[in-house]
Amino acid sequence: MAGVKLRSNNLVQLRLFVKASNILDTVRFNVHRSDHRARLLQTIQLLLCHLQLDLSIRSQIKDFCLSQQVVYTPPSRIPLFLDKKMTVNVGYLLHIVNFFKYHMKTEPENTLYPLLSDLESHARPTSWDGPLEHCHGDKLASAWKGSYAYIPDYDELKFVRDRDRCSNLLDMPIPDALDCEGGFQTLLIDSLPDHKVLWPAAFENHLSALPSEQLLDILATEQQDPPATRRSKRTPRQCRYTTPPPLHESAFLTSMYNKSPVLPPMKSTKSERKAVPIPGKDYLQFGGSGQDLSCFHCTGITHKLPPQSGIPGWQRVCMMKYGSDIDSLRSATSSGPFSSSSPGFLAASSSKTSISSSTNNLYQGVVPNPNPFAMTSDNSLDDIGIIDDDCWCYEGIILPGGKIMVGRWWHPLDEEEFSSMGPFIFWSVDNKSDN
Repeated sequence: MAGVKLRSNNLVQLRLFVKASNILDTVRFNVHRSDHRARLLQTIQLLLCHLQLDLSIRSQIKDFCLSQQVVYTPPSRIPLFLDKKMTVNVGYLLHIVNFFKYHMKTEPENTLYPLLSDLESHARPTSWDGPLEHCHGDKLASAWKGSYAYIPDYDELKFVRDRDRCSNLLDMPIPDALDCEGGFQTLLIDSLPDHKVLWPAAFENHLSALPSEQLLDILATEQQDPPATRRSKRTPRQCRYTTPPPLHESAFLTSMYNKSPVLPPMKSTKSERKAVPIPGKDYLQFGGSGQDLSCFHCTGITHKLPPQSGIPGWQRVCMMKYGSDIDSLRSATSSGPFSSSSPGFLAASSSKTSISSSTNNLYQGVVPNPNPFAMTSDNSLDDIGIIDDDCWCYEGIILPGGKIMVGRWWHPLDEEEFSSMGPFIFWSVDNKSDN
């Protein structure tokens, strides 16, 4: 990749392997449960997302119509998680990557290809830059680029969702509307731990962003007994000559009906937790501002996920995106905590010049008004937030390494028909200069 120096020899060798193989040409797109081997392959292919979107790596783009159908399917039919243990639907995320791969690498489509090709190499999607188990971090990357897609005509959207009922039209794509006017969407996030960010109950009702108690118990157990320290299962042949571990004295007690030794009960590793997750410990809150076709703010939550197919470093991200004209979202008066004189998100840098100079001119025209829910005096749920026509839900996965997030967006006031929804992708451009 011209202009990008890979620090790790492992990443260099991985890139050479991908270029010499067809691992990106045979993507498994199963969006339901699959066997362990198929899921492991899917997970690895998803981790190679940055290489799938690399213009210098030639790989086939297959099944776009199928991917288009999947990315516009409501979450009730194709969820982001396969169970309550937060098993990520990697097949669904692969469809999102394939969808954007088509638009970014298909020159005749003239959608996202010109935008991506005009970027310097260091402003394009990149790989992780450290061990995956150390990439959770205490905060998100601050500067992001990305895009989202939708189908404006509801009849065409219904056709895409039910395309499999018309066998003669399976390979007939419907034109997507993409956020590509004026460049990629930009997003500037503030997730410093000491910055308090309000998460209104109205937002939580639509996104269910807070980690569940079951997930927190799984993560606590995982932390106490990580996969790297677990004893692998051994076959009888392997165990034949191993020295047995010392037994507790109660192990020599025998059962009346079973003469085998009775081992003492193991101490439960399930930690005692409160029902309410703790901000800053169990999840991270953030505020953000950016620009697509217009200026916007966002407020969100991220939290860790269990390893997927043995690979650590996954995070869930949920955010509510809303327009920069946020008067309708405020319940306080002009002299209250959300007034223009309060220390809101980027309030001290409200001018375009001061903001863009701190991010290497990545964010020209950033929102002039401060984010009303960022850096407030409280970081608990509150009832001040309301949902209106200018609100948009985002839910997705931050891939291991913290450099790329993919998922779906939808309108919170349309959660029956999901007539306004589609896929999104963001990638980190922290510490990179733009062209």
